[in-house]
Amino acid sequence: MSLKSPEVHGPSTALGTVGSTPAAPESQLIELDDFYIEPKEITGKAGETLAATAFSEGQQMHTLTIDALGVDREFAPSDTQEFPLALKKTGEFKVYCRFHREKG
Repeated sequence: MSLKSPEVHGPSTALGTVGSTPAAPESQLIELDDFYIEPKEITGKAGETLAATAFSEGQQMHTLTIDALGVDREFAPSDTQEFPLALKKTGEFKVYCRFHREKG
């Protein structure tokens, strides 16, 4: 009886567990200025995480506040911040500045 080694025909591509790579988070750009914030609402679905980039074009201090998501960040003039926005529920979420809410 003879023992033979299995034949190998090229490199193995097996990497262990087969799965899919998670999709990159959707990006959300938010602009703060002395008299406006764009967009005024963010829309999304529960379980999504948005990759937010917010920047201040204004000459005053501002906040980026989204009550329903527990977000309240302060911005100095010309400040830019990147952060995740984790959506805990589906809906439209109001975006405003605490310091200038009455100005829109």
